Amino acid sequence: MQFENAYVFHGDRFEYGSFCVRNGRFTDCLEPGEPVTDLQGNRVIPGLIDLHIHGAMAADFSDGDLSGLTSMARHLARCGVTSFAPASMTLPYETLSKAYETAKQFREKWNGQAARLMGIHMEGPFLSERKKGAQNAAYLQKPDAEAFFALQESSGGLIRIADVAPEVPGALEWIRAAAGSCTVSAAHTDADYAEMMRAIDAGLSHVAH
Repeated sequence: MQFENAYVFHGDRFEYGSFCVRNGRFTDCLEPGEPVTDLQGNRVIPGLIDLHIHGAMAADFSDGDLSGLTSMARHLARCGVTSFAPASMTLPYETLSKAYETAKQFREKWNGQAARLMGIHMEGPFLSERKKGAQNAAYLQKPDAEAFFALQESSGGLIRIADVAPEVPGALEWIRAAAGSCTVSAAHTDADYAEMMRAIDAGLSHVAH
């Protein structure tokens, strides 16, 4: 498919010109005879990737509802998000397991008509009570590698980002265990500089908020 008369984001700026889309990717090839769509000077950017979204369209990922997750993914696609990592809240392990199994089902059934689920962002329950924010303190847990790997198994290996407050008891041991399975991220934390540096040395490599 060929497009013209557009400002296309390239490198670090918008450049005026034409482009093609081949197999879902932008290319700069222009083939004679192919139908051309005039974009009338609009701006074009690559598809967005959302690493942290809990819900949309009255659906919450943590509900573990396949139709709700599908509606959410279709809405994201309409907004220019081509792939996403839905984030779970601090909830009981059985609730998280159901949501993660639903993510696995969605990924297996994905047909290209919605944003693609590239992984799961596990936001809780290994967070700081002092910095819990909207997380439910009743379900906060100490970092537990066995519970984490059970959830990873129920998701089919889809947990790609897992959050932890580095200062809570057992966090460093958990980080060392989990870092080989996913990206470990600091979140809802009251850690000081020294605690954060120890967590980085243990394998933490990302920050949520």
